[in-house]
Amino acid sequence: MRLPLLLVGALAVFPGCGGQPADSTTPLSPSAAPVVMPANYAGAWRVSYLNEECISRHCYGMLGLESHVDLRLTQMGDRVAGVVPGSAGYTDVAGTVTPDGRLALTGRSTPSGSGARGLVVDRLELQLDAATGLRGYLRMLTEYGGEASAYNGGSGGSITRGRSAPLNSTFAGTWQGYYDTVSCAPGPNCLLDRIGEFEVVLDQSGARLTGVVTVRGSTTASVSGTTYGNQAHLSGDGGGFEVRDFQMQRDTPGRMSGTLTLHVRGSTVELALVRVGRLNDEL
Repeated sequence: MRLPLLLVGALAVFPGCGGQPADSTTPLSPSAAPVVMPANYAGAWRVSYLNEECISRHCYGMLGLESHVDLRLTQMGDRVAGVVPGSAGYTDVAGTVTPDGRLALTGRSTPSGSGARGLVVDRLELQLDAATGLRGYLRMLTEYGGEASAYNGGSGGSITRGRSAPLNSTFAGTWQGYYDTVSCAPGPNCLLDRIGEFEVVLDQSGARLTGVVTVRGSTTASVSGTTYGNQAHLSGDGGGFEVRDFQMQRDTPGRMSGTLTLHVRGSTVELALVRVGRLNDEL
């Protein structure tokens, strides 16, 4: 006996009546949770802030005015590290990006000798902002060595804006910090300060470097040389001040290390670079 076609169709789709049930009982694989990337703070930053705190007897005239500080940051995942560059060299900072995108950085550099400067990054709270680039709060304290410690102090206030650029991947730019005298052959210029200010300004074209080295803020010499990766070798003459065998290395945030030998009116002086960092020439 033949069943009507309509009845056959109904048996085929009706649950439990010959054929597969309409709703499969096979469990579905759970969807993978979306990967949330941390906020990205990598780059060269110029951070502007309003002076609202004066932590020194020398900064009350700055209250209510805007100042700025530079940062050079690298990032791996939620870990951020880098430097605060400046005329006193660099200060290392580090911090972690929170799930809601905030970053708190801290760090400290100590004075290298009498009259040299160090920096305490006491409070540096950042958050990316679509309108102003950055917002947050900043407090930094300057420390001096020796008798200049009377000028210790700093300021702080709300961050008003920030702008960034990619980190420079060459030697080109202005690098500032200090030198430490390692050795000196007999001669009148061995009376040079053991610790002093150091600056090198460089231009780079391919592997070729040219520039000017300044020691103690006034003694200068033109230099030239070549680079190989993150290393370079320079030499030059400034008339009575000869730079011999200047070997240097740099890293991504903008720290320079190295040694150089100077020949100054009969004296041969070997110097080591101390906290020499790149200024934010990109900005």
